[in-house]
Order: sequence, then structure tokens, then C-alpha cells
Amino acid sequence: MDFLIDLVKLLSPAAHVLTALILTVAFIGLVLLFIVWRRWTRGRYLCRRDQRKAELREQLPAILRRGVVPRDWLRDAMSREILEELLAERLETSSPQESERLVGMLRQAGVLTARIREVRGHRGWRRQRAMLALGKLRAPECVPILAELLGSRDVETRHTALVALGRTRLAPAGTAILERMVREQQFSRSVAEAPLLNALLLCCWESPQILVPYLDAADRRVRARLARLTAELGWQGSEEHLLRLAEDRVPAIRAAAAAALARYGTQRSVEMLLRLSKDPEWSVRRRAVLALGRRRDAELIPLLVAELCDANRSVRLSAAQALGVLRDHLPEVLERVVATGDRFARQTLVAELERTGSLCKLAELLAQPEYRPTVEKALRDSLDAGLFWILVDLLANHEEPAVRRAVGQFLVKERKPGWVTYLKQRGDTKQSRREQRIGNWLAKQLQLHPALRRFAIS
Repeated sequence: MDFLIDLVKLLSPAAHVLTALILTVAFIGLVLLFIVWRRWTRGRYLCRRDQRKAELREQLPAILRRGVVPRDWLRDAMSREILEELLAERLETSSPQESERLVGMLRQAGVLTARIREVRGHRGWRRQRAMLALGKLRAPECVPILAELLGSRDVETRHTALVALGRTRLAPAGTAILERMVREQQFSRSVAEAPLLNALLLCCWESPQILVPYLDAADRRVRARLARLTAELGWQGSEEHLLRLAEDRVPAIRAAAAAALARYGTQRSVEMLLRLSKDPEWSVRRRAVLALGRRRDAELIPLLVAELCDANRSVRLSAAQALGVLRDHLPEVLERVVATGDRFARQTLVAELERTGSLCKLAELLAQPEYRPTVEKALRDSLDAGLFWILVDLLANHEEPAVRRAVGQFLVKERKPGWVTYLKQRGDTKQSRREQRIGNWLAKQLQLHPALRRFAIS
């Protein structure tokens, strides 16, 4: 012992360092011990919770049939929490009648009261978690509390309240959001547009008519958002009101009105869509063309062909989509498109037919002498690798010999550099013997002199 005391005295300048080192090691050991203990206790809690959840899930069908929550569930905090989770999951797919019964059980269990108390009593992340849980329960008494928090000074609280109101999927929640948007212009600017429109979309999905009264009362920016949302949900107002919106100054409102007019088949609606198809704003023209295309009226072919030559690519694609649906009138459509002399219009139409799988119909027209020049001119502008392989597939597998012969003649006549290389490099083992034979024949014909080419194919 005297030796140790003498050693400490000898090392007195380093004694403080040694003490600090020992204390550091002890502190690190305590922290590690706390982490291990915490993980052990948390693991035990999760095991007990999973076991209890499995038990309650087995008992839940019988409880739902009786409609009364057992008293032992009400006394246990873990059971109430699990009950809230199970009923919230069931609310996602329940009918309106069943939803009312489930919400009544949540009231009886005291879950709603506990969540409301947490929202009012906590701050920070605890309040936000309680708000989101309250929104999932879809109870009408949750709406006033969450709507009040929309005016909070904290940005996170406003955003969480907005998301929670959307989760309720209740019409009163949508009305509360709309009131805040219309009465307070600063509110629309203080929240992001995507969560705002998503919450309104969920709340107004079953009652889109609640949007109509706010379209006239809102300012320009809010009206544009509401009009776009109304067009997505489905118009529930009068046609007269919709025709007035189609003449609004804001392009987004005119575009939304054009999309909603597709649901009306009256002459006035068609005339308004024809006017909107000539609108200076491309987004309005695009919506009007899509609305006219939904009518599938052959009398609108000249107008749609004219829009196929529009300066804006989105409008051209929309017109091609509308024309691609008219498969029974494809010869007329093709003749009018070729008559325009617009190369991009021909390419857009062929690309749409390729996308919708209608090139087989085009190949059948290629076999008819009266339509062959028109079809060849349309296909000639769009001959790329993708279209080439589709035509090769038709050449090998179409059931009509006349169609196969016409496709073969077209491919040989319109020989492009690289086609022979494509055919030689393909080497697809999944090809049938017929497809391989047709590919070899086509490669040979493409390499021959024009005077020696043969177009007979079986």
C-alpha cells in the first residue's frame, strides 16, 4: 500500500489525467449499459405488444358483431392503443354505415377523447403525432379542432393540420379548408400547393359540389386551383355556370372548364369546346381537344386533324390520341392527315397508332390498292428501328397473305441503311423457325439489286 501511495505522489502531475480517464471509461460503460437495458426493455415491450395485438385481432370480429368494447380493454392503455390502430385500419375500407359504427366504438373506448386531450395539451412533435392519429379516426368532432390549428403561427403545425384534415375524408373538413382559403389569402401562400390540393381532393371526393360556391368568391389564384380541382373531381354545378367559367380571363380556369364540358353533350357545350380549341393558350386548346376526342364523333375529324398540325407538341399529341380512337374511320383520318402535307402530323399519328397497337389496321390498309400510296407516305416519315421491327413482326405473323405481301413490298422498297445489320445482329433464340426464315429472306432481298428483288412471300 505504501508503494502505491508513493507511486501516486511520484505521478502527481498525471494523477488528474488518470482520474479523468477512469471516469470517462466508467461513463462510457454506464452509457452502454443503459443502451443495452433500453433495447432489452423495448424488445420485451414490443414482444408483449405483438402478442397482445394478435390476441385482440382474433377477438375483434366478435367485438364488432356485438358493437361493445370490453371493459378490460378500456382499462389497459396498450389495449386501447391497439384497438385504435385496428379500427383505423378497418376504417380505410369500410362502408359509410360501418364507419359510423366504428367511430362510435372509438368514442366508447375513450380513444377520441384521449387524442383530443393530447392535441390540446401537448406541443411540438407530440401534438403533431396526435393530430395525424386524430385525422385517421375520421370522426366529425375532430374537424373543428384541426380547423382551428390551420391558423397556427407554426408552419409545421399548419401543415400537419392540413394533412390530418385530408385524412378524415369528410366534407366538413373540406369546407373548413375552403373557408380558410377564401377568407384568408395569406393561408394559401403559407402552405404548399401539393398538400393543399391533395387534402381537398380527399375531402371533396364524395361531395364535389361543395367546391362550386367558392369558385366565385375566391380571388384569381385560388379560383384557378379550385377550378382545376373541380375538373378532376367531376363538375356538380349547372352548365350555365360552367359556360361562364369557360370565358374567364384566367387560362387555368378556362382549361378546367373545357375538361368539365366533356361530360355534357349539348350543342352549346360542343360549340364552346370548338371555341376553346382555338384559344391562344396551349393548355386550354389541349383540354378542349381531349374533351372533343371523348365524344368519338366522326364529324369532328377535320377539326382534330387541324389540331394535329398545332404548333404545340402537347396539343398535337392530344389530337393524335383523339384520332387514334376512331379506328373505324382510319382511312378518312389518314387521307386528311396526308393531305395536310405536315410531316410532323403524320409522324405523330403513326406514333399514336403504334402506341395503341393499331398498326395492324394500318397494315391491312396497306394491302388495299386505293389506300396504299397514302399509307406508304404516312409510314415513310416514321420509319425508325421500333416501327421497323413491328412491321417485320407483321410480315412474319399476320394471318392474311395479302397483308404480309404488302408489308414485304413496302420494306424492300423503302430500304434504309442499317436494316440488314439489324436483321443479322438480332440473333434472337426465342424466334420461331418461320420468323428466322422471314428475317433471312428480308435481309437477302434488301441486299439484292432492285431488278432482282422478289416480293412473293407465303
